[in-house]
Amino acid sequence: MRLWAGTDNGSYRFVKGKTWYYRVPNVQNERVLVSEVYGSVHFLLPNTVFHYVVDSDTILPAELPELPTGTRLEYMLGNNGTVWIRSNLGWHVLNGEKHIPLLPYLDLFEDVRQLTTDEKGNLYIIDGARHVYSVQNRDKQVTSGFNVYIRQALDVDGRPFAMEQMSIETNNNYLILNVSAPFYLKSEGTQYQYRIEGLRDSWSRWSTDPVIEIDYVPAGDYVLQVRAKNVLGDVSDVKSLSFTVPKPIWLRWYALLVYLIVLSGGFFMIIKIRERSLKETQKILEEKVAQRTADLEEEKKKTEELLLNILPRETADELQKFGKATARHYNQVSVLFTDFKGFTNFAENTRPEDLVSELHSYFVRFDEIIGKYYLEKIKTIGDAYMCAGGVPIRNSSNAIAITLAALEIRDYMDEVCANKRQQNEVPLEIRIGIHTGPLTAGVVGMKKFAYDIWGDTVNTASRMETASEPGRINVSGTTYELIKKYFECESRGKKEVKGKGSVEMYFVTRIKPEFSLNGDGRTPSDQLMELVG
Repeated sequence: MRLWAGTDNGSYRFVKGKTWYYRVPNVQNERVLVSEVYGSVHFLLPNTVFHYVVDSDTILPAELPELPTGTRLEYMLGNNGTVWIRSNLGWHVLNGEKHIPLLPYLDLFEDVRQLTTDEKGNLYIIDGARHVYSVQNRDKQVTSGFNVYIRQALDVDGRPFAMEQMSIETNNNYLILNVSAPFYLKSEGTQYQYRIEGLRDSWSRWSTDPVIEIDYVPAGDYVLQVRAKNVLGDVSDVKSLSFTVPKPIWLRWYALLVYLIVLSGGFFMIIKIRERSLKETQKILEEKVAQRTADLEEEKKKTEELLLNILPRETADELQKFGKATARHYNQVSVLFTDFKGFTNFAENTRPEDLVSELHSYFVRFDEIIGKYYLEKIKTIGDAYMCAGGVPIRNSSNAIAITLAALEIRDYMDEVCANKRQQNEVPLEIRIGIHTGPLTAGVVGMKKFAYDIWGDTVNTASRMETASEPGRINVSGTTYELIKKYFECESRGKKEVKGKGSVEMYFVTRIKPEFSLNGDGRTPSDQLMELVG
């Protein structure tokens, strides 16, 4: 007697009490199945086949018959001269050199461990759960009855309905149906499908769930139809169930009549109330519109005043009209800078609120002075104050106007310093610088608009202030040439200025007597003011 037993990586051969072990070449950690097919012993692995050569007592690779293009082997089983192949294309059977597609329903069985046939052609299947299935030869198989049954109908709370002349009257008209369709071969793979005439005329998708849940069924008469499909693809006859969903009490004719009477009376009352309310509302709205219009006009006025405090009128008007302001070039503009000597030391020894208050009082007075001479305040930077003449409205007398403003600022600060010294307080002495020349002026950015000026004239004016002395007004030679007819000046000669080289500078001392009231040198005469205005 000869017996073969497959193991991992090889096989044992038993002959008359003796045992031989054969290792399958190039195989590691794979289960080997031994089957006598094609007239000899074969060793089946997941993706290849070996056979036993009697003459040499060895195991050598065997060739498989050609499989369809695209076939990828998964594993093989063998018995009774047949090799069963599981591939990505499904189950196939190899019998000799002939390739025959297997019955399509064999794919419905999971984890097949063994396949065999008997002499009548019946197929026996063993799965991983050790369940045994018998499939008769398809040519001799007797068709068995396959029917679907509606076992139970429940409402949303799980209460059953009578199956004859069923009437649903429950919360949300929710319906649950339990169906079944037993099949002798394999009931687990049975699928169900349903439709409701008058609500859902098309069939639902096939589903293995025997519980059918219908979320909402409106009032009406319906017919539920259910059918099943078994693992062989056979479809059962349709099972029908008629049922009625009555209208809720609040939708029946007598309830609707009551609603109509109540609504008619209500509408009549509402119309009368609305007529009176509309008159009162119209009056209130007219008053509100008038008040709101007045408020808007007031707010508009405040906004315009605020904008004029920030920007020149010409620039503000352009911004309001076009949303932007165009920068412009000016050929002659006079720029004035001031700052305070010793301000850093003063700030370190003064409370912040006192420091801000003092600067505020000085700059408010500066604003008043330059306003009198039609000058434009540009900005303040710390203790520095900057203004210009000749922008945005061009004029040829801006050098005279800015010099008059500088003298008045100097005289104001001289008085402040004198009072400080009398009270034994540290005074802040001012330095003033002026230069006249070309520059560009306008507004940049989209937020926190600020009117500004740019150009070498601005830089030179700043250098004039830096080169000045406390209580003095330092002007460039360019500005001097424009004002020398009206003001007494002291020549300082040429001074080295950072980034500018040697620059001619002058100290302005006072107005010439012939252009001042009563010859005092402080107050401009009407003739001089006419030049400025």
